Amino acid sequence: MKKYLWLMPTMLCIYTFIYSLTHLTTINQITQSTLAAIFQLIPSLFFLMLLFGVMNQMGLFGLAGFFLEKILNPLLHLGTRASGLYAASLFAGYPTFALLIGQAYERQEIDAAEMKHLMRISSHASPAFVLLSIGSGLFHSLKMGLVIWLIHILSNLILALIFRPASPGKKLSWESCLEGCASTAFVPLCQRQLIQCVRTFVYIYGFMLIFNVLQASLFSHLPGSAIFHGLLEFSAGSLDLANQPERSIFVLVSLFLGFSGISCMMQVQAVLSHIQWAFQSYFIARLFQGLIAFLLSIFYLWLS
Repeated sequence: MKKYLWLMPTMLCIYTFIYSLTHLTTINQITQSTLAAIFQLIPSLFFLMLLFGVMNQMGLFGLAGFFLEKILNPLLHLGTRASGLYAASLFAGYPTFALLIGQAYERQEIDAAEMKHLMRISSHASPAFVLLSIGSGLFHSLKMGLVIWLIHILSNLILALIFRPASPGKKLSWESCLEGCASTAFVPLCQRQLIQCVRTFVYIYGFMLIFNVLQASLFSHLPGSAIFHGLLEFSAGSLDLANQPERSIFVLVSLFLGFSGISCMMQVQAVLSHIQWAFQSYFIARLFQGLIAFLLSIFYLWLS
């Protein structure tokens, strides 16, 4: 499976290159719009990615997990460190959550089973993107952005309950959590995380560009092209819905955020390319979460 996951980006890169040879103007337009989207993400995602990465390397999420497990262990059967990582993923955004989980697994703070389970349930969009780009940008209302974000969080919580492990997670003492805190010098730690964040943003930009090109070349002339765009690359696809009826935007954006988009999945795969993990279960979970968010948004509209 891993071989095919790496074959897919390679084939997409080749396709993008061939398409660019005969559609240079379109490629320039897509490149400029994708760069503009990346610059919008820097204030909300890059610095949060850097901050969370440093906190994760210092073991601070383990300390937070000591308190959060009081709720998350009986509710979702998450252990101490897994509880802290799951809570961090609520605000981290794609693909930062995968970066945090991968780092914790490499430091042996969580085992393989916990890592695979967290990858299945810890997929959340950045609150800043949902509130500002979706709420203020599409609906001209922070309140609507907040409602969509809450539906997103609720869909993930329902998913976590569906896939809850049979037995509770491993609890750690306060002393064990303190032992997990890194004693590494702060400045070198920040430097390493800064390099990792830049590398991750290269993945984000590359896959956003590739899937925006794929959308423009294959789906832009089809009826409902914005839906295909959202399923491929959720951020640009969501903004493509601007001319649709508001209720349709509400339902489709909820679906896009829950599913996360093929582009984000490829970003996650790139971040975790050096780790053995279950992409299949991650993909299936995204299908479930997208469906749950879709149904919850319809239920909200029915209530209102």
